[in-house]
Amino acid sequence: MVENVGDNHFWIALSKAPVMAIAIAGIGCRQGMLVKGDVLSLGQRVTAAVVQAIFAIILIDAIFALIYMELDL
Repeated sequence: MVENVGDNHFWIALSKAPVMAIAIAGIGCRQGMLVKGDVLSLGQRVTAAVVQAIFAIILIDAIFALIYMELDL
């Protein structure tokens, strides 16, 4: 791995991970707070959390790609 992945790519990945983790945690917490008192609501909120988290990851990764492209990293 050390031979194939440069230092630059390693640090870029480490800079993106906390931002994505915060987004996933925030989405999960928000959807968890919206669960009502039944199992149906729980299932709907879990599904919504997963879909929103996937969308957020794609969007955040695209934003980081644009930033790193402009910075020529």
